[in-house]
Amino acid sequence: MFKNIYTKLVVIYLTLLILIVILLSVFSIGFFYKQYSEEAQIQSLAMADKIDGLLTQYYNNEITKKELTSWIDAMSYVASTKIYVLNPDKTIINNADSSEQIFTNENVYKDITKVMEGEVVIKMGLLTQKTDNSIMYMGKPFIYNNEIAGIILLFTPVEQFAKTIESMLYGIISISILITIIGSIVILLISKNISKPITVISDYARKLGKGQAVDDLDIIGQDEIAKLAKAFNEMKREIKASEDIRKEFIANVSHELRTPLTTIIGFLKGILDGVIKDEEQTRYIQIAYDEANRLKTLTTEILDATKIESGRVMLNITKFSLSNLLDDIFMEFNQEIQNRGLVLLTEYRKTLMLEADRDKIKQVIINILGNAMKFTQKGYIKISARYANQKMIIKVEDTGIGISKEKLPHIFDKFYTANTYGSATGGAGLGLNIARNLVQLHGGKILVESELNVGTIITIEL
Repeated sequence: MFKNIYTKLVVIYLTLLILIVILLSVFSIGFFYKQYSEEAQIQSLAMADKIDGLLTQYYNNEITKKELTSWIDAMSYVASTKIYVLNPDKTIINNADSSEQIFTNENVYKDITKVMEGEVVIKMGLLTQKTDNSIMYMGKPFIYNNEIAGIILLFTPVEQFAKTIESMLYGIISISILITIIGSIVILLISKNISKPITVISDYARKLGKGQAVDDLDIIGQDEIAKLAKAFNEMKREIKASEDIRKEFIANVSHELRTPLTTIIGFLKGILDGVIKDEEQTRYIQIAYDEANRLKTLTTEILDATKIESGRVMLNITKFSLSNLLDDIFMEFNQEIQNRGLVLLTEYRKTLMLEADRDKIKQVIINILGNAMKFTQKGYIKISARYANQKMIIKVEDTGIGISKEKLPHIFDKFYTANTYGSATGGAGLGLNIARNLVQLHGGKILVESELNVGTIITIEL
């Protein structure tokens, strides 16, 4: 329905403003009408009470009829009110023509009858037969000696009341229009201030989605829009960092794939073309086989990382002997480590048990151990395990080249390759990332301590 947020905000705010103004206007008119009418009724009742007192004096022969009439006429003149005092037979006491009857219309006749029965009647807006002017009239019984001795009728024109209400209505309408105009201007400005940064963020996001370079958003404030802008800037930096890592990863993986493939193809072509002698073919085939295995390991790591990130890795939790697992790893890597001129040490009790996914824990330790082998030229690599504070603590310690403090926080990042922190060894930078993710899947954590030219200790807590 609405094409943009600016239009939506303007329509919603204006609608609310108009509704509020209308409700306030109706309430104000109703309030003032009620107040004015109640005041008029109070004044009429007070006048009726005074007339009641005069009638009591008249019936007690304290004043004459002429005096009574004079007092009533004076009150009528001052209050601009037509006053009638009727006998029980509906003849008028205070009028020279005592035969005058007040039957202005059928409603008044009915109301006079009610008053004769002892009821006080107050009505607004009725019309008499003699005038088309709106009136307020009141009928009150006159009680003398515990009997209804007559009734008091007051007919007050409400022309002034109507004029007052009309003037008030015009005033309220004028104020309402002024408030609406000022409110509309404020709403337009507020809606623009709200929608403009959102539009800018939307445009920036669209450009960023197309791969275009955009500057940081400069939106000042502490509100949600400013927080959104800050989040956008952080997202942009994260996307840029991820894109840089992706490009570096593609370059590294391409190199890692191309190098063994080139070697394999070259050796196989040499064998097929007869360039490589028969007695040397076995050695070259072995090299091609090793390179093929390296390709297999690389593709397996990429698939593992993808599966973990997509949540498709399911843990097979069992209780197994961690000591036996570490023995198997020792047997698998000891010879290769000795061939590198290093020593593989172990330190753990033979009765250690662990409840976890055995294969995943083995993959974690092998990834960390393989990383230690790449960066250790002399000295030893040590695997230790112990149970402390209701946690299984597994450590892999080496005497390798170590990691600088500024590089240390990034070693578990995906695609953060060995070359990044100082070695020319191969790898796609996925081993430690996979290890960390697998440990976190178990609800554990992995920590690293390192010092340049001293060594590194990686601790697994499960």
